[in-house]
Amino acid sequence: MAGRTASAVTWGTASRLAAQVVQLASIAVLARLIAPADFGLVAIVTTFVGFAMIFTNLGIGAFLVHAQDPSPADMATAFWLNAVSGLALTALFVAVSGPLADAYGQPRLQALVVVGSLSFCLSLGIVHNALLERSMQFSSLALVEPSAILVSALVAIGLAVAGLGATALVVGHVVATVWKTACLWWMVRWVPRSRPTRSSLRALWSYSGALFGFNVVNYWARNADNLLLGAVAGPGPLAFYSRAYALMLLPVQQVTQVLGRVLFPALTRLRDDEDRLRRGYARSLRLLAAVTFPLSLGLAAAAPAVVGVVLGSRWSEAALLLAILSLSGPAQIVSGTTGALYQAVGRTDLQLRRGLVSAAALVAAIAAGLAWGAVGVAVAVSLAYWVVAPVVTVPVWRLVGLRSSSVLRMLRAPAGCAAAMGVAVLALGRALDGSTTPAAVVLLVQVTTGAVVYAALLRLCARQLWDELGSLARGAARRRSARSHPHVPA
Repeated sequence: MAGRTASAVTWGTASRLAAQVVQLASIAVLARLIAPADFGLVAIVTTFVGFAMIFTNLGIGAFLVHAQDPSPADMATAFWLNAVSGLALTALFVAVSGPLADAYGQPRLQALVVVGSLSFCLSLGIVHNALLERSMQFSSLALVEPSAILVSALVAIGLAVAGLGATALVVGHVVATVWKTACLWWMVRWVPRSRPTRSSLRALWSYSGALFGFNVVNYWARNADNLLLGAVAGPGPLAFYSRAYALMLLPVQQVTQVLGRVLFPALTRLRDDEDRLRRGYARSLRLLAAVTFPLSLGLAAAAPAVVGVVLGSRWSEAALLLAILSLSGPAQIVSGTTGALYQAVGRTDLQLRRGLVSAAALVAAIAAGLAWGAVGVAVAVSLAYWVVAPVVTVPVWRLVGLRSSSVLRMLRAPAGCAAAMGVAVLALGRALDGSTTPAAVVLLVQVTTGAVVYAALLRLCARQLWDELGSLARGAARRRSARSHPHVPA
């Protein structure tokens, strides 16, 4: 199990890294072709479209991964539920596109919402994706997302060059959905031959109902900042905030999603062995913190250079927002790992209850920060994530016998080393501020210095963790080498 999990994490990480490189490159190009106000309009559209996508999933994928042995009827029920909900949502969004545009005072929103809604009826790969995750075939999944982002970026850039602005971004999103669906159907040659049944629907909903509720609550809590800031301040300030938030999410969400996708099927197989489940989760969290804490705090320290290189000089207002939001990274990373644990032990009901409490706190903080504009919202969001982290994490840790004090001791070394590295990177940036050094050179110097400082501190202060990371890296290299040079018997 450990070998398969490590291999899955390796493939997942490689996929996410490739996707991030393509995504950053596309953002860098599109930010220079499309006006900030158009990005603000698209942020409004994607907020609503992203929420509606939850209704096409309904926790279906998690149910199929968690089930002991899903029947053909279970899979057919899941597929047709996904398909029908997608068609219904497309029709609904077409109907409300006009009133939504009127509510925001942005006539162009209507066409953007209609185009974006096509993603719902074209997203028909949930069952296929779940079957690959269930069998931990992450090497197959590794090519899907990077290739979808690449195709989407090429389409969006082409349309942006043609002068389509916000439409280019929305069409690119729809193209990515179509590409993912096509890839999944090609990889998994499954078609729904059985009929949907009521018993399968009841079994699906008994597990997925609370998970669906949590996803709805969590989504609105995480996107309340976009909705409220867009309504109060308009597309301009929202554009800077949404771009800063997207950059902040790169080390937070991208990496935790990799581990979450792999952890869920891996921990599900250990659900009847609490000791192995606890040790497996704790080890994964420690390694994740060692990799992602320095990424988040380094991003906060190097925010001006990052924005200058990735987005360009006209996006300079996003630098302060990125620095503030990135400080919440460690709290989001630790909280983000608990979803797989809640689902693996079958306590999605507790996940929903805790999610409601944390969502209420987050929305209240955002509302309080609106009076100070985008900066006020960024400060409120960053503080709120630290406040709600114990609300989400502590209950599920107790379920598996993991003490909060043990977790804090375990995370002390990577957190301390990352903080010290962040101070060094920030000081270096301040020293170079105002000089004629290009932003790309400043960023390169900051990244190199940060990597050296963090590696030295971690090796000095947490030798066991350092050795464990090295062992994982060498194991991943050996597996890649074995695949590249397979043994041929004589």
